[in-house]
Amino acid sequence: MNQLIMLVTITRRLGQITQRNVQIIQKYFMSDKADHLKRENGRTVAYREEQGGSPGIIFCPGFPSSNMHGVKAMALKEYCIKNKLGFVRFDYQGTGESIGDLRDITFADWKDDVLAVIDHLTAGPQILVGSSTGAWLMLMAALERPFRIHSVLGVAPAPDFNHRFLKDFLEDSRDEMKKEGEALLESKYGNYTITKAFLDEAENMGILNKPDSLPIRCPVRLLHGMADDVVPYQTSLNLCEKLQSRDILVLLRKNGSHHFSQPDDIQMLFEELDYLVHGSWDARNLAIVSWSSFSVYSRPDELIVKDNSKEPKQ
Repeated sequence: MNQLIMLVTITRRLGQITQRNVQIIQKYFMSDKADHLKRENGRTVAYREEQGGSPGIIFCPGFPSSNMHGVKAMALKEYCIKNKLGFVRFDYQGTGESIGDLRDITFADWKDDVLAVIDHLTAGPQILVGSSTGAWLMLMAALERPFRIHSVLGVAPAPDFNHRFLKDFLEDSRDEMKKEGEALLESKYGNYTITKAFLDEAENMGILNKPDSLPIRCPVRLLHGMADDVVPYQTSLNLCEKLQSRDILVLLRKNGSHHFSQPDDIQMLFEELDYLVHGSWDARNLAIVSWSSFSVYSRPDELIVKDNSKEPKQ
């Protein structure tokens, strides 16, 4: 069902269904089958991986409307293939292609999913890339596996989301949550059946409200859009102050949204990965995976390179 929804969305953006467009869709969404990492009580973590060198990259998606087929996940796949790096993308238990009911899952289960991916699906140093809630989980995993983490890169990080970003939703569902122990939360990013146990545990696992600084000392990159109407960009500044690492950069894009998935956003992601992986910016990655915005480019299956020669000289 998730793949069907994606196919409909993409074909709408493409404007018409042609043989070429069908090939594009098949290439990016239907060419491989997910593997499953077994978890407790018959649940699984669905994942896909690309073999490659070190450091590897693990993508931690955001709160469940995001999954391993999202724009950032697919852009990272192409980046890792191009740079011959190992890559793992996955869905948390109860989301995407993973097996499990979200109502039976706690926030600690998601953190354990990230740790299981690190422990069982990768070897050597890893760069954790986390989007939104995935950045929160990324940081908790880095605290528990410091010797496995090469660096971390958060995109619109949303630590401690439960008591700040769900407050407005819970106002309308407070009675339902109190009576049933769960509530349907509706937003423009998706509809979720969330339990009180999930939120209570997430609150206990908050990191910004801890009195001490967080002993994450690896390189850290935080990318945030100043037009983010879900997670204020000041959250990344707060994180910068909270982490012990002396190698932290916070990069803000003035018109960037919470999705942070437009071509220029993806380019910024590539550039920071270049610095983390190679220690310098790789001009070859000026190529943007243009299918990250079907509405912008007419040939979404090709890499687009900016041609500076046509710009007027100053």
